[in-house]
Amino acid sequence: MIHFSWHDYLLAASAIAAIAGLGLLFERKQSESISERRATSETLLRMTFVYWIVYCLAVGLQRFDLPDINGLAVSLKLTALFSYFLTFSSLLCLPLHHFEARRQTQ
Repeated sequence: MIHFSWHDYLLAASAIAAIAGLGLLFERKQSESISERRATSETLLRMTFVYWIVYCLAVGLQRFDLPDINGLAVSLKLTALFSYFLTFSSLLCLPLHHFEARRQTQ
């Protein structure tokens, strides 16, 4: 029997919120035409949401007792690690992109 902690519930809630945010971004893009700068910002946001969803899934799957077939546990740990770093880098690039876009307009 698997006992879930508060961290697991928080991770599940953040994954659901990321899916909702991703859905809102895709819905809005289809309804209006946007500039190139705004499209880049939305792409960075989409990347952040997708990487976070992958991280949540990888960490969530690690909680289950999966058979060690061809290093499945190690693959999940590496996937979680890389997706966490990609999420961080996407979040770091977003304000840098806004700063560069403002600098180019001036």
